[in-house]
Amino acid sequence: MTRKQGRGRIALAATMWVGASACVSPAVGVQIRGKGTSPPQHSSTAEELLETLRKRRPLNEVIPPESASRMEALPSKLLPEGTIIVERTGTITLQDPWWVFSPVADGEPTRVLPNLMLETMVRMVRASKTPLLFVISGEMTVFEDANYLLIRSTSRSTEEAATSPRSDRDAEVLDEKPAKVADDDSATDVLSVLKNQRRRRPAVPDSGEGDHRSVEEHPDVVPGMLDGFALVDRPGRILRRGIWWSLVLESNHSQQAERPLRLLPCSATELMVHTSSLHTGGVVFTVSGEVTSFFGKNYLLPRVVTRRFASGNLRK
Repeated sequence: MTRKQGRGRIALAATMWVGASACVSPAVGVQIRGKGTSPPQHSSTAEELLETLRKRRPLNEVIPPESASRMEALPSKLLPEGTIIVERTGTITLQDPWWVFSPVADGEPTRVLPNLMLETMVRMVRASKTPLLFVISGEMTVFEDANYLLIRSTSRSTEEAATSPRSDRDAEVLDEKPAKVADDDSATDVLSVLKNQRRRRPAVPDSGEGDHRSVEEHPDVVPGMLDGFALVDRPGRILRRGIWWSLVLESNHSQQAERPLRLLPCSATELMVHTSSLHTGGVVFTVSGEVTSFFGKNYLLPRVVTRRFASGNLRK
């Protein structure tokens, strides 16, 4: 190799190294400084890179938790869902189409969710000629910025029984005469007196012949789903019928479609309504909850709700 050829190869190698260095991204932080070079370029920070990735990622539907985002906008007297009401005295009145519980002491009137306990109270109110006071316990639900009450237990108030005029039926229930036991009575005699002295519970009066029809005569009753029945992981779609949202259950037998269940107002129902409004097609939910009954109709209080996503062309 001659001296002239060696100098040519060295110059070529130097040119290739400078060209490769100029192709390095400024984000790496490699800069070439020297006389006659341009000012160093700006290096991207970690925050700028994250912001770029956020803009490029695909958009997905995100439903924010309304319980947290709207907490400040809710009325101050609104009780959170799940609040337990213990032994509160009040009356129930019909404000069509809802029965409303009005506490005697502090508290706002609250719509009562239909169940078998409410049906018992309604029968007693319709059969009584005087206003009745009840002592109720239950739990609160929330739907569209309003509270609803699900009554779990109820009894007649002692204040109402003492102040209201006594009827023949009340005379059978309340016995004001104290039990008399002699000093020489045996234990068997004392037990017999106490047994006869025990107050009997007031019978639930009839409110009409139509309320005692069999299940077969009620077209809206789902066979086998009595008050308190647990519905577990059943798929279905929601449908608006009048003032009620109903859950139309999917059936394994196409020729034996199950009757829809009216959805009781609660946060899970509100979530299903909100999710369905965001889509044009029918959204399928998997629902678990508690079934109630009220004068021949079935209702559902959803407890756990998940959305079932489509799996391509695979259908049930």
